Amino acid sequence: MTQLQRDIPRPAFDGRVVRTDVDDGLTRVLGEHIASDAFRRESSVLKGGERSAVWRGPSGQLGETLGCEELVVKTMRLDGFKDRVKMITGATRHVRQWRGAETIDRAGLFTVRCFAIVRGTDDRGRTIESLVMARMDAPTLLEQMADDTMTLDHRRALAKAVGRSVGTLAMRGVRHRDHKPSNVLVRWEGDVPLLFHVDTVGVSGRVRGRHEAEAFVRIEEMLFALHVESVGCGVEASVYDRMRATRSAIVATGPSAVVEGARAEMWSRLGARLAAHGDPRPRVDPLG
Repeated sequence: MTQLQRDIPRPAFDGRVVRTDVDDGLTRVLGEHIASDAFRRESSVLKGGERSAVWRGPSGQLGETLGCEELVVKTMRLDGFKDRVKMITGATRHVRQWRGAETIDRAGLFTVRCFAIVRGTDDRGRTIESLVMARMDAPTLLEQMADDTMTLDHRRALAKAVGRSVGTLAMRGVRHRDHKPSNVLVRWEGDVPLLFHVDTVGVSGRVRGRHEAEAFVRIEEMLFALHVESVGCGVEASVYDRMRATRSAIVATGPSAVVEGARAEMWSRLGARLAAHGDPRPRVDPLG
């Protein structure tokens, strides 16, 4: 175990299950697996800090049952007063991500599968919460935007897919406050891009049919989040691809939308918001 792995929250399990998408027996085995010394030895730390970390490790003998060879385990230390309140009220970051993923699923879009949220204690008696997810071997949308080898047809298809995804969420009454390209994975099936939402903590709203009146506001917010991160990372999409995404998002709201006029107005507002945003560069560049 490296020094970094010693200093950050390590996966732990003492029988407490917060959420699960598998049966009770498998959940217990999964919890014991991620808390084992063997998992820690064979894992790498993707992100690490004093209170939270992201681990990547093997699924081991559970791989065939779970349908994935590797797991991503997000850990968080919950040892403060506010943390205890969040545990009682079901508002920890991992639980909010779980609920956000359920909302995305109900909207008919894709998320990376979450298997369980479990809790345990570290060697100092502090509660560690772990969100166990499947690891998907796919590039992020941000990485795809930075790929100079992508064909023009694939870029067009990707821009339209992004717009449809945004429009579908907006039309179903869903808001995603952190809809950044680094939070979306892209898996290609032939020439068709499938988008998988990874970090769904910022998802809110209930899927309950059409919400045309507020849809444009949500579309603008999500497109802005996508655009800001790409600009800040130096991989800004072309004007044509941004216009394709905007048009596809508006078209997804239904036939009553006046597409061209709405696109022009939204395009103007997005430009003004970006100009007023200030330095768009992220504190940590997702592209390294």
